[in-house]
Amino acid sequence: MVLLLCLVGAGYWGWRFFPVYFDGWTVDSILRNSAAAIYKQNNVAEPQRSNLIRDIVEKTRDTIIGTVGISDPELRVNLEINGDTATLTADYDVPVTHPYIHRITTVHMHRAEEMDIKPVKWE
Repeated sequence: MVLLLCLVGAGYWGWRFFPVYFDGWTVDSILRNSAAAIYKQNNVAEPQRSNLIRDIVEKTRDTIIGTVGISDPELRVNLEINGDTATLTADYDVPVTHPYIHRITTVHMHRAEEMDIKPVKWE
């Protein structure tokens, strides 16, 4: 009986929460592609570099909203450059509705991708 209850609980979790985490993996892919674009712009001179990187971060936010369908108005996409490492993060909340009990669970997602942006010197 306990095994059956565990199987039902796991099935319910997969039905209601797996799509949230699957979308999180899609956000990871978008962040990874954007971090690669930041690497490409790292060798551009200032102030053009800052403007291009800002555009990449804004485009990343728009791509997440358009591709994944995140409806959180508080979606934050941040970039932190620390030495030779760029960390791109996305923070958002996803409401998960539960049928029959009319309850909503809010899942906070913090997705992060880190990339080495150290310029390569070919000799």
